[in-house]
Amino acid sequence: MIINKDSTWTVFFKNSVLCSPLQIKMAVNLLDNILKPMLEIAGGSYQMSSGARDPADIRRLIVAGYHPSLTSDHLFGVPEPTAGACDVVPACGVVPFFDYIKTHCDRDTGIITLPDGHTIKVGQIIRESGKTAWLHISNPRKLFFPNAAGKPTLLISDDNGLTYQNA
Repeated sequence: MIINKDSTWTVFFKNSVLCSPLQIKMAVNLLDNILKPMLEIAGGSYQMSSGARDPADIRRLIVAGYHPSLTSDHLFGVPEPTAGACDVVPACGVVPFFDYIKTHCDRDTGIITLPDGHTIKVGQIIRESGKTAWLHISNPRKLFFPNAAGKPTLLISDDNGLTYQNA
């Protein structure tokens, strides 16, 4: 699935009709306030490999050799409330995109300065690789769950999500 300037929040879901109001808010924020503003950095579009997940998706990924977290922000509220995330490959490539983010992100706040000087706030951006390479991009958890614990903003995993290190 391609994410570009014309995409809508439904891109993250297999069946958007079943979405709760909270899931819709998380998806709208992820798309309109994080992914779309970074389209210039991404080279104009992203190839999305994973949006909202359910327990069947988790099992499928495990069988395929990945290490998805049972508390991942991908779950978009199924079965536990999360802040929403997606895995994407920017048109410009994973490494150039992540290199830009590393040099323009305040790791303490999750605020990224865009080329035009505007800023956006992310939860996490994780450069992941193993069989392939992709970026995990999530909403700030505290935006939807004020009492939620924060997570490190920039991470790297080179073993399909088994282990992580700060970027």
